[in-house]
Formats: sequence, structure tokens, C-alpha cells
Amino acid sequence: MNRTTIFAAALTAAVGLSAPAMAATSLTIGISGWTGFAPLTLAKQAGLFEKHGLDVTLKKVPQASRPLAIASGDLQCAATTVETWMVWNASGVTTKQIFQLDKSYGADGIVVRNDIKTVADLKGKRVGAQLGTTAADYANRRTDATVRTFQQIDDAFNALEAGQVDAVIHDFPVWKYTERIKKDLVVVQTIPTGEHYGIAFAKGKTKLRDAV
Repeated sequence: MNRTTIFAAALTAAVGLSAPAMAATSLTIGISGWTGFAPLTLAKQAGLFEKHGLDVTLKKVPQASRPLAIASGDLQCAATTVETWMVWNASGVTTKQIFQLDKSYGADGIVVRNDIKTVADLKGKRVGAQLGTTAADYANRRTDATVRTFQQIDDAFNALEAGQVDAVIHDFPVWKYTERIKKDLVVVQTIPTGEHYGIAFAKGKTKLRDAV
């Protein structure tokens, strides 16, 4: 199962690449705290965007809200997964993927409170996942569990603590941190999703694409 993070952008005709002597083009990119997006933060800190005439703002936006933010113009680009990007396009938010940003192995993990040890142990259990993610897709396709999706991963985490679900599948780095601060939770297995990350821009907007 592949998860490709992309830049998805619905750019207006007014957005273009400025010449070096002119004012930088402002660009807001929607991301989350997922580690696969780290190259964007590093590029900003290293001045790579500025070098190419871009004044980039990285904004954390929940995945479910990113297509609406693109459609409204609040975001010009967004990092997300390939299957999510396809859903956006199918729903009328037309964007174009332009390159792969990251490829992850074992990117998701299962966190539990009880005696669940492997994916096989999820049969007949209640599993939480964030809506529109590869974790939710994996839970629906690869387990025999009752899957409950949440708009925000914090809601799934709270449901796990409250005993409303038996396990939650989500990004492995996030769960390893959670495991450190919540002693009653444990990450029992990683899931090799083979996730890919990339960038997408609106079709035909080549100047900004070439600059990035």
C-alpha cells in the first residue's frame, strides 16, 4: 500500500515566479507534523525557497481541511498522500502532483492498551484511525476489525484512552512519542505501508512548479 505525499495546489493566475530583483512570490503550503514533511521545513530553514524567489509559509492544517483551504485560496500548495490527492481531484479540487517528497517503510504503527500483539489479533476488535489516511485504508482492507474513523487523530487517541476502541493505527513516529509519555499505551507492531511522498501543483502552473 503506497502513501505518496504531494504538494497539491490550486493556484490562481496571479501566482507566478518573480524575477530575482522583484519582490518574492508569497506561497502558503499546508502540512501536518508528519516527519515525511521535514524536507519542506529544512528547505525553508536553509533558505532554498528564498533563493528561488519564494516567500514560503508552512502552515499546519488538518488533512481533512486542506482541500477546502486550497479551494478557498488560503493554501496554494499542500502536502498529502497520493490516494488523498486522488480523492481531492475527484471531488472537484483540481491539482497536479509534481514530484515525490518521501518514501517511508514501516511508517504506521499499532498502539494498544491490552493484550493485542499483532495485526492478526485485531480480528473482532474495535480499531480507530484518522479519516482519509493510509492507516484507515489499511484497517479496512487488511484487518477483520470494526473500524472507526476520526477527523483528528487526537480524537482517536482519546477514544483509546476511554476504552471506546481497542487499538489505533497511525504514524509510527507519533505513536513512539505517545508511548513515552503514556505508560499504559504500547506500540506493538509497525506496518510496512511503502508510503511515498511528493509535491503537486495545479495543472498548467509551470513557473511556480519549476521554482520549487
